[in-house]
Amino acid sequence: MTTDSSNKHVVCIEGKRNVDKLSKSDKPKRARTLKWTIDDAFFNYDKQLEILRRLIADDTTLEERKFFIKEIRAKLDGYTRQDVANGMHDLSAFISLNATIELLLISKLRCAYCRKCCELIYKDVMAPRQWTLDRVDNDQGHNAGNVVLACLACNLQRRTMDAERFKFGKQLRVVKGF
Repeated sequence: MTTDSSNKHVVCIEGKRNVDKLSKSDKPKRARTLKWTIDDAFFNYDKQLEILRRLIADDTTLEERKFFIKEIRAKLDGYTRQDVANGMHDLSAFISLNATIELLLISKLRCAYCRKCCELIYKDVMAPRQWTLDRVDNDQGHNAGNVVLACLACNLQRRTMDAERFKFGKQLRVVKGF
């Protein structure tokens, strides 16, 4: 907070989430999505699985190949920055782009915890069903063998709880009455 010459207090609101809250935007859009020119069909779960299959098969005829690779790589770059900032980055163990695509396909774009479908691409900031790589052991970085596919909601909810315990609680179904 600062004071201007007329003794009025001026409050500076910083940070994207804070600004979004003030602008009353219920679902703020990711800035990078404003430049997207892809068809809405690509936001369909089955279409996204097909894209992953074609990426893993190295299908060079896929027109949107560069777009999807760029989106996945951008998320991996974010994980790299996070690991470096926390002193956990191990370049030799960090999950590769191909291993990430394999993980997304093997899991069929389903969260390892709640089993709901995740979104490969998404427009909303903090979309609860966007895919994330959740670290099983939070003392290690986003390394191959230490990550599972999780939706953002489960990833944030789990925090530092034991992964198996969290998974058990998420998948537990109570059946009442016989």
